[in-house]
Amino acid sequence: MHKKIILLSILSLFFMVGCQTNTLQKKTTKFSANGSDYSIQLPSHWQKDKKETAINKSAVVSSKDTKSNSGMYILTEKMGKLSEKELEKHAKGYLEDYYVLKGVKANRFVANGHSVINYTISAKYEEKNSLLDVYYVATENSVISLFFFSPIDNDRAYDKRKQNFDRSVESLNEKVTNEVTEESSNELDNRIQNKNFSLQVSTYEVKQVEDEKLLVIRYLTTNKDQEVLKPIDQWKRYMKVYQGEKELTRQENKELSDNTLDYLSQNSFKNIEKEEAVEAAVIYSLDKNNEEDVTIQFDDTEFKNKEPLTLTLN
Repeated sequence: MHKKIILLSILSLFFMVGCQTNTLQKKTTKFSANGSDYSIQLPSHWQKDKKETAINKSAVVSSKDTKSNSGMYILTEKMGKLSEKELEKHAKGYLEDYYVLKGVKANRFVANGHSVINYTISAKYEEKNSLLDVYYVATENSVISLFFFSPIDNDRAYDKRKQNFDRSVESLNEKVTNEVTEESSNELDNRIQNKNFSLQVSTYEVKQVEDEKLLVIRYLTTNKDQEVLKPIDQWKRYMKVYQGEKELTRQENKELSDNTLDYLSQNSFKNIEKEEAVEAAVIYSLDKNNEEDVTIQFDDTEFKNKEPLTLTLN
């Protein structure tokens, strides 16, 4: 009997170890940003999400759990390597605008030589109350932010997921290449550029806010000049938005229920330095009864013969 108990204990130990070693996928997920190549092992049973259904369409990686109502995405920001103190200040600067951090303790650890700040906060995921684990990682060329959403079920299930989130972040590797990848084509339908800047429309969506129908257009601005610039200044100068023959009115200080879109809308007014790229968003009011497509017309003086960009609403 005593031998059986020992044998069962050993088998249980092996089973537990086996479970722990299989918590991450063997195959790494790879992405590149700001002169570095990255790889990360996501938790087991997570699958890459389509861009159309991704939580955040600006994400370099988006994935969902097939075993629970959990999802994640990864964002990158071009930035030199930050100290732990600078990283925490940077993280709070974003999070405090959208989440309640009062009483939330920051967890700190090191992953492959990179400082990591982690917060666990209350959030919404697919319109349900959830827990959000946010990790900010200071790498050589970027700040990598990882957002893991997890259902509120029971402490034991969450603790297991949290351990997997931690292990996934710890697996993040960076290889500095100092090569910033660009589109192979110099001329894209959704981009304008000159010696001073580049502006590219990335995606768009229609939002219903109370009794208003709004069009949110996301765009990426890169500053090529020595002088700082605001993305919104380039947008206002070189872009006009029409629905049919009617020019649409741009909305300022419009609050949206989507925290990410609110953040991107504020980015339009952010000063960006040379070689810095920032994603931002602009908001336009739509006629609720008009189903015509929207067109973005580019300034014909600076960008001659540039064809309008059509945004299909249906």
